[in-house]
Amino acid sequence: MCRQLDISRILVNVDSKLVVSWFHNKCQVPWTLLHWWHKIRELAEGLDIAVVHVYRELNTLADFMASLGLESNTDRLFLSDFPTRLEGLARLDRIGTPYVRTS
Repeated sequence: MCRQLDISRILVNVDSKLVVSWFHNKCQVPWTLLHWWHKIRELAEGLDIAVVHVYRELNTLADFMASLGLESNTDRLFLSDFPTRLEGLARLDRIGTPYVRTS
């Protein structure tokens, strides 16, 4: 999608220190994930990608969108008609206020 939109500089916030370590080749990717990891690396080739660790509270928006994808078992592209919760989380993210989970 980034290539289609002509976006080459990408910041990826990940709430898994392990995944960040994999990306920076600091530890070995499990063999069960190597197929997918090679595919990710192939897609990332030629892009200026920074992968950094963030605490889970700063990744709530991505967590919510991922859960939507898992629930529907399909890819979802939001260009309009955003779910209300997604809009609220995006507003918090935009102003730099973390969402604190209470349950």
